[in-house]
Amino acid sequence: MNKEIFPNCDTSIDKMKFKYKEALNNLERMLNSLDSEYSNLGEDNPIEHIKIRIKSEESIKGKLQRKEYELFKKTGEYTKLEFNEENIEKYISDVVGARIVCPFLNDVERVIERIKKHPELRFIKEKDYINEKKVNGYASYHMKVLVPVAMDNELTYVKAEIQIRTIAMDMWASLEHKLFYKKGIQLSQETSQNLRIIADKTSNFDKYLNEKYLQEKRKMKPIQKEKLQAEEWFSNEKYNELQVNYMTALEKVKNEIIHRNETYKLIEQSTNETNPIEHIKYRIKPRNRMITKLQEKGKELSISSLEENINDIAGIRIVCSFKSDLYRIINIVKNNLGFEVIKEKNYLGMNRKESGYAGYHLIVSVPIYCEDGKVENKKVEIQIRTIAMDMWASLEHKLGYRRELDEETKKELRYLANERELIDNLMENTLQESKELIQNKKKVKKIYP
Repeated sequence: MNKEIFPNCDTSIDKMKFKYKEALNNLERMLNSLDSEYSNLGEDNPIEHIKIRIKSEESIKGKLQRKEYELFKKTGEYTKLEFNEENIEKYISDVVGARIVCPFLNDVERVIERIKKHPELRFIKEKDYINEKKVNGYASYHMKVLVPVAMDNELTYVKAEIQIRTIAMDMWASLEHKLFYKKGIQLSQETSQNLRIIADKTSNFDKYLNEKYLQEKRKMKPIQKEKLQAEEWFSNEKYNELQVNYMTALEKVKNEIIHRNETYKLIEQSTNETNPIEHIKYRIKPRNRMITKLQEKGKELSISSLEENINDIAGIRIVCSFKSDLYRIINIVKNNLGFEVIKEKNYLGMNRKESGYAGYHLIVSVPIYCEDGKVENKKVEIQIRTIAMDMWASLEHKLGYRRELDEETKKELRYLANERELIDNLMENTLQESKELIQNKKKVKKIYP
């Protein structure tokens, strides 16, 4: 975390700054380790992605002010809560926070139980907004924990909040946050109703996805590991060099996108513009999948064949909240990242796949310096989707990964794709009205200063 959490503050709380940053680092390490554990053990990983954050000084001060008001309502007496270590530790339990997003409801339950049993964390309390949603439609599971931090050769504990939710819940929360956070606007009755409709639709979508997944999972047979017919190829120096080169190319593209994301975050904090990037995932295709893909294509197992026939050895997925954000990101990737686009496939709207899949794929050519000093171009695939598209794709992947789906399941997936399209359109319409209201509000301010 490059940014100081409490800039321009008194040196007397430098120790507290260190403590919270260490708690953030420790929590991130534990959760990433859990994610890796699920993946490396070959289990069905219940974690889609993890976000870690630390509250800014402005956010902490704002929360202390809200606590002042709450205390006044309770006691009838006004108490000033200064910005200091004692008040922060007493009244704010989420200076350090993490969000774990899971594909399905069943996955949320698995992650909750796993974290409660974590040997390093101390569980304090929970708030279940999944079974008891908030009035506005918000759904998530909140867990308060204590994170260990070593200071002055002693172990101390720092409060942190972990939110665990499905992709569908995260989608609605993203919409609600981007509509209202620091906006100070009042939506029309129709749009407020749409927000509730979206909450109900995403909730029903969530339940349907979970039921379908559990139903199909019971039919699934354990996947047998492929017999690697190219062991020598995988272990030779050329393949190791190829992996390093593609990782270098992936890092170059990833860093450009992350830089854009950080810039958008700053813009979002200071203006009414929303960050079009919700989260970013990246990976190098696993070895066994490379072999399988070449075999499926009927191609020879060689390094040259691999580079010629597989475009997604290195891959990045950019997920955004809204359809308009999606087109903004496509434009940035095509015109402003500095990499040549050599191929693109549009699976949006009427162009979506027969299965119901929607997204936008681009292959960019990335120049890198190889060990021999030569410059070579490596391909990196960039997939761009909305959260709703990602939610649907997650189900399709879990159900159809290396197995043939029956006609009934395919039909249900196409039905869910139509429902997903409806949710995307409702979200986009709600966002656009929000923007119009913000713009009108600005105009009023200019007329009546």
